[in-house]
Amino acid sequence: MQAFVDKGETTGLVALAAHKGKIISHAAVGLQSLESDIRMQKDSVFWAASMSKPFVAVAIMMLVEEGAIKLSDPIEKHIPEFKGIQLTNPDYDIEKQDIKLLELERLVTIQDCLNHTHGLPLTARVNAAMNIRDHVLASAESTLDWEPGSKWRYGGEGLHVAAHIVELHSGMSYADFLEKRIFKPLGMKDTWFMRDDVPAKRLVERYTRDRKTKEWGINASVGNRPYFRPDGGLYMTAENLFRFYQMMLDEGVFRGNRILEKDTVKKLVTITCGHLEKGDHIKGCFSALGFRTVREQIDGRTTGLNPGSYGHGGSGGSMAWADPATNTIYIFMRNNYGTSQLPMVEAFQGTVSATVGRN
Repeated sequence: MQAFVDKGETTGLVALAAHKGKIISHAAVGLQSLESDIRMQKDSVFWAASMSKPFVAVAIMMLVEEGAIKLSDPIEKHIPEFKGIQLTNPDYDIEKQDIKLLELERLVTIQDCLNHTHGLPLTARVNAAMNIRDHVLASAESTLDWEPGSKWRYGGEGLHVAAHIVELHSGMSYADFLEKRIFKPLGMKDTWFMRDDVPAKRLVERYTRDRKTKEWGINASVGNRPYFRPDGGLYMTAENLFRFYQMMLDEGVFRGNRILEKDTVKKLVTITCGHLEKGDHIKGCFSALGFRTVREQIDGRTTGLNPGSYGHGGSGGSMAWADPATNTIYIFMRNNYGTSQLPMVEAFQGTVSATVGRN
């Protein structure tokens, strides 16, 4: 990994590998801050971005275990504002005066919200939201882009809906639910919800490399948002993320503390949209519930992984995978833009998988 720093491909990163429940490699290279010349540390705190998404699904499944909700529940059962939502007619032609809106063949379910097949659009109204509830109610004013379950499109609208359902049934904010039910039991003390809450001396700065000059500059496109976004708001260390994925690999248990039932873990990582032509950004992968799962290894970003491996990536080039076949966890965290993550991920995962063996 140091070689990529030396070549100017990254300002710095942290890579962690675990095998059979033990961390076998945990290293930091490069700088956490170019301006302050602060070296990257193993406990540096990264913006996890979309690596936050699986936590929504885990929270939902906790409520499923308790019998409060079902994955097949229409979201309007829990959020009445979605009653009557319609579908935008894909064949609408204003000159022919076609019907602009259509009735749905089936309702949007909680599962649709967790695997990106809900059809809810991203609109200016949701971007202006000041909290999870506002975001969800703005989505309820929209019309769907397709029949629920019939297409896949990556986004955060469904995860906001799911997080709000967690709030409604738990009687607490989504952030408080995560803290009480997941972070504290797992000992995730180095995880934060807002950028301003992270100790400044440990926060990894986000950088973009200019294509022409090859110089790195601060990426200020994502500042401290007005509220904790369930689809991409967490800040954490690689070690804290390891705790979460080790719990998943150990079928819901972490160091003797059961977080989820064994069958629940299996449901979370079982592909739910494999019948669709496209079910993820990465070739050979499809969405499960909050996680992406490898069906076949045909992309560089899944180097060294066996079918059935699952995980998620994050903006800035981070990746996390758990491979049940070899009982191995791969965590690669950086907050850089303008250079490809692919050579680094291939080198990291290739080295680890060769060390632990593919079978």
